[in-house]
Amino acid sequence: MSCSCNCICCYINYSLAIEPIYPQVCQRISIMQQPSPIDAPISPVGLSELLNSLPCCLSLNRQDPLPVYHLIMEGRYLMQGIWNCVQFWTSCMVSLSFLQLLAIALVLPPILSVGQVLWLTCIVVPLLSVSLVGGPTDPEVMQKPTGKNQCSITSELSYYVMWFYGLKFLPVMINMVLMFIWSLSQACDLIKSTTNNNSTVEIQQCWYVYPDPKETEWGGWSKFEPTIISVQRLMLLFLVMHYVTISLSFVHRDYLLWKRTIHLNKPYLFTSLFIILVQWTYTVHYEYFESIENNISISKLSILTFIIGFVSLFLVFIVNEIVHWQEIRLNVRYQKRARLDFGTKLGMNSPF
Repeated sequence: MSCSCNCICCYINYSLAIEPIYPQVCQRISIMQQPSPIDAPISPVGLSELLNSLPCCLSLNRQDPLPVYHLIMEGRYLMQGIWNCVQFWTSCMVSLSFLQLLAIALVLPPILSVGQVLWLTCIVVPLLSVSLVGGPTDPEVMQKPTGKNQCSITSELSYYVMWFYGLKFLPVMINMVLMFIWSLSQACDLIKSTTNNNSTVEIQQCWYVYPDPKETEWGGWSKFEPTIISVQRLMLLFLVMHYVTISLSFVHRDYLLWKRTIHLNKPYLFTSLFIILVQWTYTVHYEYFESIENNISISKLSILTFIIGFVSLFLVFIVNEIVHWQEIRLNVRYQKRARLDFGTKLGMNSPF
């Protein structure tokens, strides 16, 4: 215990620690032998005492109002932001897995390479997800009733997840697969009329999206590896832009985009712009400045490919806002029902 006083007030620091007695029933041997200071300078109990005695305090001024209400508001909004981050992160990972599985089911080459998948899962998606937590605190969070812990998977929960999360990412998977097929078909047609640097045989006919179906390694794409890598790089660019577009509906979960703009969440705004800038710089650098001579790159594809990609972004944005609007309406109905249930129970238990 320590005390220091001056002419205005006194400060007192007081702490009390009690070491619990270990449960010992019908035992003659001690559960734990205290080690000697030479063999072990500190015991587990001693380490626990040191850790538990670290200073942890909350300073409150007497003339200031007690900020418990604001602390609860900050805590609730922080937990809501973390839950929002986890939902977006999980949805992106699931959609990425289904996208690769869909390509396998349609007998296509991998849409993304291993390095590109690692880039998405370790850099792009985590940065976007964590930046969603950086928004300003919404005072309306204190007007919302807390929900119950969902410990089991029910049909209602499954319907909610499939409808409000599946519809947000399903158009992305469909559009990316169609763009991949379209790009490979165009690249195959260009290869058909030219000769690759590593091949002396001209491709006469393409089957599906494969330049040489008689080959066992990706239907002949192993001979034109720079071309398929270029197409995968284009798919990565548009997939990153689609993820950024979807994340717009996760910035403010209780407001539509035109009712509360994203510039209020400055960490998310800077992160999304940085990711798009880095991805575009990487793609343009490798496709226009580091491209192999006489190679079929995405710069030789039809301009219609890029138009389809940007139209897909607009359609995904519209679908996400419609689903977001439906989600907000459902949450409002749930909050009204929760308030009604609380008011009914309060009236039933009232003594008057």
